[in-house]
Amino acid sequence: MSDRRNLPGPRPKRPGRFLIWIAAALVCFCASAAASEQTKPETFPSGGAISVRRQTKTGWASVQVDETMLRRPVNFLLRGFCKYDPDKRHWQQVPWHLLGLPTRLEPPMPGLIHPLVLVNLPQEISLFAVYWTEAGAAPAGHGSYTPVWREQIVTSGPVLCEDLHIGPPPEGMVAACVPFKDSAEARFVPRPDEECGMILPESLKKTYDQLTSALAAGKIPEIEMFCLPGKIKISSAPRPEKSREYGQDINLPFLKNGFAKEILNFDGISPTEFLIRTGTTALWFDKTADGKWKLVKWLDKPIE
Repeated sequence: MSDRRNLPGPRPKRPGRFLIWIAAALVCFCASAAASEQTKPETFPSGGAISVRRQTKTGWASVQVDETMLRRPVNFLLRGFCKYDPDKRHWQQVPWHLLGLPTRLEPPMPGLIHPLVLVNLPQEISLFAVYWTEAGAAPAGHGSYTPVWREQIVTSGPVLCEDLHIGPPPEGMVAACVPFKDSAEARFVPRPDEECGMILPESLKKTYDQLTSALAAGKIPEIEMFCLPGKIKISSAPRPEKSREYGQDINLPFLKNGFAKEILNFDGISPTEFLIRTGTTALWFDKTADGKWKLVKWLDKPIE
């Protein structure tokens, strides 16, 4: 897809140790916890083999795996991260690879244990919120088990707060160490989930469910009700067999025999712009002035 963006920092490349899984079965298993069954995935603090850590001198942060704690194969997938703006007092999403490829982590051979960097965060003084999933890896070719969402807020930079015990946080807030150029301050900051686009808005989820029902019925007037006028083309002639999975139009024959409606991932581009990705299709939605979500772009392209 042309909208994909690169993650900052290199991913590990260790032949024989880390295998990239692209199998559709794996992706579909990830979907069950990502968004299709629950609008807001339940997140858990990091605390296992994978966590966000700071370098001793610089304070720059990275997602790492401690192989001494890796007892079984795990599929790691970075879901996204945000940084906090202390002046505007809100979180903003950092551009990231929409459908990052799962990385299979294997328990190490004896004598080869050491911390391994999975993702480097931007080297800047900032407060980051990082989200990823960990799924127990099934045998090769058999997907993975239901993933667990992880969340960690980390201070990036050379200065840390001495104490974060500033009392019970107000509703919707969390205590965090907000860094500045030569100092850091313990503050209550908003929970990052929704501002980061980690939560699919309930109104959009409802609109998507209604849209997929209209798509299943295949009635053009009903489908057009969910589209911004002039933005979406609907076609009824079958596509050529070799290219039936590709197109920027809503193709009625493909809807019946190819379209997958299960949400695999989504990207909160802004509070009024979301991209939803299924196994077959990318759908862009805009929120109009009257508060309704409308489809503004459609792209059939299977995950490869």
